[in-house]
Amino acid sequence: AKGWDKTYWAIDIHGTILRPTYTNNQISTEFYPYAKETLQILTQRSNIYIILFTCSYPHEIAQYLEYFAQ
Repeated sequence: AKGWDKTYWAIDIHGTILRPTYTNNQISTEFYPYAKETLQILTQRSNIYIILFTCSYPHEIAQYLEYFAQ
């Protein structure tokens, strides 16, 4: 317990929470086991801020933001 009011977590999308597809026209939507449930638990906490990290193309980033907002 560091006594911090909040923490920021940068989480990579590909190969960490989603299995990569390696295609340019389709975003990955297959979660690794327990990744989705873990993200749901983390986002319920008011002292944790999640940063999605990716090197995707801009149009894919927009799709991921929409996908994760569901």
